[in-house]
Amino acid sequence: AIIKSEQSSKDTLLAAQLIIKDVEEFLKSGSGSFDLEFAKKYSAIRKVSKGQWNSNLESKFADFKSYVYANEDFQKYSKDQKNKREAEFNATLENNRQQLTDLTESLKTWLQTNLIHEKADDVYDQVAASEKTLEGNDLQEIQQTIIKAGNLANALNLTQETLSVDTTQKAEMKINEAAYNSFDASGK
Repeated sequence: AIIKSEQSSKDTLLAAQLIIKDVEEFLKSGSGSFDLEFAKKYSAIRKVSKGQWNSNLESKFADFKSYVYANEDFQKYSKDQKNKREAEFNATLENNRQQLTDLTESLKTWLQTNLIHEKADDVYDQVAASEKTLEGNDLQEIQQTIIKAGNLANALNLTQETLSVDTTQKAEMKINEAAYNSFDASGK
């Protein structure tokens, strides 16, 4: 139970730090402002940015949070930032899922033609582990699995150059698509 509360305390601190970062960016970007009372409330929770967190800071932060969220401009700004972070996270997740899927496919292809190779057992285990990881959406786990699968693929000389023709064609299509999209309606 201690570990659980330690993790939730870390998550709470991280969430608080994100709000503070949004408040600072909100002010720097000129998206809005607060009244003079802000200075006092901000200085009371300044230590949170540096990773300090205790029950005293937690109650001061709760006060700070309700104060900044009373500002409609900040509410809107904060929501936009949250949506931007979510979109970035989802793009990274999707990109990493695709990377792991491609690696797993090339390991499977290798396995089909090398069933009696001394590394076949390791490759089989890695393919199984990769497929299990791909059932979830844990970005950290996906990234760690990419590293393991990538190391194995490199050890077998399945580097990007030797990947299937299909992967190369996909890459070429992406380049053509990018070139096509860079032309505007006038054909320039």
